[in-house]
Amino acid sequence: MQNYIWLIENKWKEKSIPDNEDLIDLFVKNPLPLNFPPGTKFSYCNTGYAILASVIERVSGKHYGIFLKENIFDTLGMHNTYAGKSFYTDTLHNRAKGYVRRGGRLIQYEDDHNDGIVGDKGVYASAADLLKWDAALYTDILLPQEKINQLFVKNVTLKGDTFCYGLGWRLPKNDYPKMVYHNGWWHGYRATIRRYIDDRNTLIILNNTNKNIFPVINEIQSFLYPEITPNDTTGLAE
Repeated sequence: MQNYIWLIENKWKEKSIPDNEDLIDLFVKNPLPLNFPPGTKFSYCNTGYAILASVIERVSGKHYGIFLKENIFDTLGMHNTYAGKSFYTDTLHNRAKGYVRRGGRLIQYEDDHNDGIVGDKGVYASAADLLKWDAALYTDILLPQEKINQLFVKNVTLKGDTFCYGLGWRLPKNDYPKMVYHNGWWHGYRATIRRYIDDRNTLIILNNTNKNIFPVINEIQSFLYPEITPNDTTGLAE
């Protein structure tokens, strides 16, 4: 599927901020061609995660943020984590806002029409809370281990080509040691998590000034796992 950001920026005419249901309505009213036939290639796409969040909402009958709170955040004691439209209330949860450096100054990003979409973004968490989530992935609290292990398996196209992406996790080009990771950025926020599953080690870096965080995490990783090179992991925008 094509990236939804183009659709919102060009087809959304309302003054209100659209949510996921509005996004689906936009796709229905403005059908776009597929980038390629399903199963033939891999390309990371935010739209897929937004649609997945909508599936969760329709099946559960609850807002995405409420579903995550009840089934993940509260269960794991992640009390400094939340998702969805609640982040528009600045008094909630001591939200760290996103900034970008322009002309030697840090300028705060303002919310725009893309910020109402969740699934691909919109989760605010502390590093300590993310570590609780990381620890839970070694248990059966959220899912049985056999299901969790499926998240970390490389996928294969219909032609048999393997690509380094599981279910919501990137996988290194080489398998030493067993590592899974993901990167992200949005409006001044940058985040990366790397999980070294064999050793149960985890690196988490969060930044809200749009700073390149890869030199930092790569340097830390080089002390722990010198056999892993930066070329083993893909970049932020890939």
